[in-house]
Amino acid sequence: MPDDLNNPAFAGPLDETIASTPGEGAIAPDRSGASLRYFGDYVLEHEIARGGMGIVYRARQQTLHRTVAVKVLRDQAFAGGDEVERFKTEAGAAAALRHPHIVGIHEIGEHGGMHFFSMDYVDGPSLAAVLREGPLPARKVATLLVKIAQAIEHAHGQGVLHRDLKPANVLLDPAGEPLVTDFGLAKHDAANLGLTVSGQVLGTPAYMAPEQAEGRTKECDARTDVYGLGALLYHMVAGRAPFAGDSHVAVMNQVMMDEPVSVRLLNPSIPRDLETICAKAMAKDAPRRYQSAQAMAEDIQRFLDGKPVLARPVGALGKTWRWARRHRALSAALAAVVLLTLGVLVTIVISRHRIEGLRREAVQRLYATDMRLALQNIAEDKHGAAAALLDRYEVPAGEDLRGFEWYVARELSRGNEAATLETLTGQVWSVAWSPDGRWLAAGSQSLRLWEWVEGKAVLRHTSESLAAAIAFSPDSKRLAMSRVGGEVTVCDPASPESVIFRALLPSIPPALAWRADGMTLEILASHVHWRWTPGQGEPQRAAELGGAARFQFLSPSARRGGFVMPGPPGGDAWQIVMRETETAALLTTVRTPNNRAARSLACSDDDRWLLIGDYAGHLTLRETPFAEKTWDLSAHRSMVDKVAFSPNASLVASGADHVIHVRDRATGALRRVLRGHPATLSALTFSPDGKSLLSGDTRGGVKLWEVAPAAPASPFAGAAVSASADGAALCWNAGGPQVRFLRWGDEALSLDADPQGKERYVYQGGIILQTTGAAKKENPLTIHEPGKAPETLTLPGKLMSVSSDGRWLGYTDTSTSLLMLHDRTGARPPVQLGRGRLLSAPEFSADSRRCAVGEGTGWARIYDTATGAEVFAVAAHRSMVRGKALSADGTLLATAGFDGVAKLYDVATGQLRREFSGSADTLWSVALSPDGTRLAAGTGESTVTLWDIATGLETGTIAPADPPGPIEFLVFTPDGAALIADGRVLEAPVRP
Repeated sequence: MPDDLNNPAFAGPLDETIASTPGEGAIAPDRSGASLRYFGDYVLEHEIARGGMGIVYRARQQTLHRTVAVKVLRDQAFAGGDEVERFKTEAGAAAALRHPHIVGIHEIGEHGGMHFFSMDYVDGPSLAAVLREGPLPARKVATLLVKIAQAIEHAHGQGVLHRDLKPANVLLDPAGEPLVTDFGLAKHDAANLGLTVSGQVLGTPAYMAPEQAEGRTKECDARTDVYGLGALLYHMVAGRAPFAGDSHVAVMNQVMMDEPVSVRLLNPSIPRDLETICAKAMAKDAPRRYQSAQAMAEDIQRFLDGKPVLARPVGALGKTWRWARRHRALSAALAAVVLLTLGVLVTIVISRHRIEGLRREAVQRLYATDMRLALQNIAEDKHGAAAALLDRYEVPAGEDLRGFEWYVARELSRGNEAATLETLTGQVWSVAWSPDGRWLAAGSQSLRLWEWVEGKAVLRHTSESLAAAIAFSPDSKRLAMSRVGGEVTVCDPASPESVIFRALLPSIPPALAWRADGMTLEILASHVHWRWTPGQGEPQRAAELGGAARFQFLSPSARRGGFVMPGPPGGDAWQIVMRETETAALLTTVRTPNNRAARSLACSDDDRWLLIGDYAGHLTLRETPFAEKTWDLSAHRSMVDKVAFSPNASLVASGADHVIHVRDRATGALRRVLRGHPATLSALTFSPDGKSLLSGDTRGGVKLWEVAPAAPASPFAGAAVSASADGAALCWNAGGPQVRFLRWGDEALSLDADPQGKERYVYQGGIILQTTGAAKKENPLTIHEPGKAPETLTLPGKLMSVSSDGRWLGYTDTSTSLLMLHDRTGARPPVQLGRGRLLSAPEFSADSRRCAVGEGTGWARIYDTATGAEVFAVAAHRSMVRGKALSADGTLLATAGFDGVAKLYDVATGQLRREFSGSADTLWSVALSPDGTRLAAGTGESTVTLWDIATGLETGTIAPADPPGPIEFLVFTPDGAALIADGRVLEAPVRP
């Protein structure tokens, strides 16, 4: 770069870079102060523009009566020879060009010692003036650039380089067509007069090519103008020049050393192809640009035509390499720093990798532990605790660790409440349902009152004051509540904000009930039994309860009252005292079986039955006079928090372990389990019709339940389900001489096949029935398929398994006790599997080409079903191999044995991939999930254990069998959304 920045050859253009473009004005005086008006054949009307070399006027040519533009050499008196020659070069270069998008030259001459030339007058703004309003639309920019580039290509064809392309040198005519002007820095290859010397900087810095900025004028060629076209394109789409700075030096340094700000950052709407064209045209290295203006014009035209452009965006590596070439010294220094720190970085990476591995292992172990605990809580009816563990992984913070066990646990713990009415602040102390079924109420630190409308509870009232006990009058027109400070109030449920009666007791009553007449309230508070007739005075003491009474209750009719209190010295530790509330007389003292401490009490509406729940999870039913128990059973795993009778006493409900059990009062048989409360049950009552339950918990939850079970979500819910070897087809009893058949994911079909007294085998096309315990030499089989008549087949032995496609039947030959395969198509004779007699039923691969057999000696073998040839054998266990499963692609074999261990083998190499062990003594079956992430094994303890195959970690145990017994059959469905375990379908639908 030259040091003489005051050189007049670029002083004007530099001013245009830093300052604004000169505006239009009156005719300017020359340096002598004389104003120009008449200029030879031209009448100068006013100044149009002023540049570093000349001044342009709008003029009238008198002889030809036309408007033209006249450019006069600026500062004639001080212009040196170079300036004059350069002025003539511009005129001569432009005069040689004839193109519709280049301003044409009419005359070159000298008048009064002043050099000038005349040219076409363009009655329109410069592109610079238009761009002051902001960037142009992409297609308009491309359309203009094609024409400008073609004009420059024409100039190049005449040997002329422009070297000063910028918005100020492009004019727009009234039709919006572009015209290139100002060839003041043009270079004519054919007649180079030596006006440009090496090291001389010419042009406008913000739009200069790097070779121009560095003064390498001999390297300037057509690609220099291509750079100018790129800079012009940049300005048109970005609304600003590619570079700008506080000084000429700063701008030119940027041109030489820096890349311009990404045009997409300035204008995000620019199409990617147009951005790529701009970047290629403005490449710092000339060989990387378009090699001609025509090539650039053609690529822009491809963009306009919606075709792929030839230019390709520069990748990060390319950008880095180009930067390094321009900053060699700095690049070398950085390389040294990189080499110096490489060892440290490698150490850090290795350490981080190890730490990450340890972290990941810890996270996986925590997940596995949480899932085991969640499934254990579910087995123990602790659904609230299980839900808390499952919620940790509901929204994965990083890697999604959830497997089959998480989804099946979520299904097993999913609440089955009819509705959650509200979550109150603090513990729900009581819930009540009005006798006419219209009103529902819940009391905690606030009161909520709902109205039952068309089968739904609609919130009608909220009161932010404590309501410890609640009772509706028999006619449902009065609502009594005990409040903080011992206050008891009575109001109309239709307008509960207005208190009708109010009384004050020494302590907060935990139990109150209306007598049958609807006029009197019986109240138990601390050690005192109170009686109050609202509107007729203050409450009266009916009796002293004596002792530290707790868990007070009153029957719905208020004829009976009871509480728990310490027993007499030397007697039972605790006893239940029953009183007649009307006379306040002692009715009886009840002792729980085995002296168990009572936790909850309830009396039926007819005062005949007493239900007691204790701390050990037992329920005891007694009949008046409550001396002898009717039944006593272990109902829950922990203390029974609440008990209740249905209005006709046909059902009883008990709450514990966050679940509610509904039982038959006469027998104690469990009718339904209701789960969904996340905390301990603290309030429970039936609806007047006995069809619903209202409950509350210690966290403020208020829920509504349907006593009768809803229609099963799955068609096989509650049925004993058989499945094909690949889990793709299911079958279960439909009642009577019918079964239901289902191809997984389709609708169930009915088959006329009576399974009573027969063993059932399922394949994808249908089912095969075999008479149980057939001892004849030939066993008849009946084959049922949807839409077909039953088919009969006879086997010389007992059927043991069927391939998924139904072609291969594995059976034990009656005469030899050998394991055989029968081909239903008849294409092959029976095939013998192995030579031993203690062989388990063959398990087929998904494509039925192979089958696995377990031996009593602990060996597991794989055979080719078509030939009976052994293709794999391994001594897998110390005792009998019961469970076998092949992966979907047949590359993996899973085994399970009576030694309590499951193993996974690579069939191709025979290598043991992983061993899995749990707490079970024996394993009877094994299954591999379709996605290859989980191994499941059925135990002899009626449970299924799951492991993560990648880590070998146990992820949980499920208890699907009822009644207890070994899990002898286990298979995943093809989508992995369910596991069939000895007749029960464990569904775990996963998210898509």
